[in-house]
Amino acid sequence: MNSYEEIAELFLKMEKQEQLFKYKLDGVVIWELIRVAVFEELEQKIYHFGAGHPNSKRTGALKRLSGKVKILELLCTKNAFFNRKNSKYLVFRHRRRINIEGKNIEVNTNYLEKIIKDLNSDNTEYIEKGIAFGNRNIVPDSQFLMVNPIKNFIGIYLYKFLNKVTKNYSILNEINHIIYSYFEIHMDITNLALQNLVWFKNMYKLCYKYFSLKKPEGIYIVCAYGEEGLIKAARDLKITTYEIQHGIITKYHFGYAFPETEDVPYFPDKLIVYGDYWKTAAAYPIDEENVMVLGNPYLEIQLKKYAKVLQEPFSILFISSGKSGEDLSVLASEFADQAENFTVYYKLHPSEYSVWKEIYPAINNKNRNNLIVIEDEINLYELFARNRFIIGVNSTALFESFAFSPNLILLNTPGVQYINNIIEKFNIPLINNVNELISTINNYPKTAEIKRDYFYKDISSVI
Repeated sequence: MNSYEEIAELFLKMEKQEQLFKYKLDGVVIWELIRVAVFEELEQKIYHFGAGHPNSKRTGALKRLSGKVKILELLCTKNAFFNRKNSKYLVFRHRRRINIEGKNIEVNTNYLEKIIKDLNSDNTEYIEKGIAFGNRNIVPDSQFLMVNPIKNFIGIYLYKFLNKVTKNYSILNEINHIIYSYFEIHMDITNLALQNLVWFKNMYKLCYKYFSLKKPEGIYIVCAYGEEGLIKAARDLKITTYEIQHGIITKYHFGYAFPETEDVPYFPDKLIVYGDYWKTAAAYPIDEENVMVLGNPYLEIQLKKYAKVLQEPFSILFISSGKSGEDLSVLASEFADQAENFTVYYKLHPSEYSVWKEIYPAINNKNRNNLIVIEDEINLYELFARNRFIIGVNSTALFESFAFSPNLILLNTPGVQYINNIIEKFNIPLINNVNELISTINNYPKTAEIKRDYFYKDISSVI
């Protein structure tokens, strides 16, 4: 297999021919729970991708333990069940926060009431279902609805024990054999499947009980894949679920793309997207009328804020991401060495903040003056406005940069094929190495105009 498309298409072919959505474990459609993770592992093994959200090997276990302790504390002090008032709408925030003028904001949900008229402070409750740890540890002051980690721990080991004793989960071995027959790669999905099954069942019971108490008409969530238990509970109670777009969607993003599958039981009822482009970015398993364009209010605010920032003529911004970060970091280092008149900004993904020094040694050089590694010291959108050139692969930030009309360049590394249609439609240059990067900067081609409104609906009148 020579191309990323071939792997993705073979994955879809396997899914259809082997009818993987027919496999159930304790009544749960197990393939939907593990589909995204299985494809990501295939990517990593075939292309030696980095992890999408890398973790430090030295501190991962400690963070997980401290996280479980913090969850137990929050369940005792800020449990959502303490508030028994009915709410028309429930909004589940994402755990990632951005520091904006001294306040830690969850940007996907913070401005919802500006673009959805039905939501207001009187009829809407905001719920936390997770906490972020690491060197950006932020615990928001809110209500928490989380599964007791002890319950998850016991459940996972109980299922593993039953699997060994009864062999009732032989279907997982069947799926393993199917994957090998198509990709000739050994995978053991048993642990992955059992962990997701336990999480699904525990989350379903918790949410069913909570939703029965609150009696909402609608539930808004950020990133629905991974929250199948929540969606199932809402559906069984006839509550409408809405997913709020939080990142890029492509025809090969298997949290959204279901071209060969009609019945996807745990997908949300409606999807809220940024602009018209995203309405058809993937083969969603819902009718087009249930995909709603409402814009990106946080991006709109940033456009206004940095509208008067002057662009630096000799500047380039590298947008990192876990999967392609190693290749991008090496390229940034080589370019900084050869183009000393340029200021090179290397913007890390939040998941890389605590680990970049160990996983990207090429840019961990304190003696190089023209390469600046950025965590969150400079606002991402200020960097968009400031830099003449922006280079990346396929990250959410790369798409957001479209709104600032930069000179875009893409690195030809596995994953860039996600956005082949964008490359072809707008004639965005694709480079393979530092020499091609320098040549492209010196002779930047004429590209088609990227209309912001196509990707991000203009909602400046309400923001």
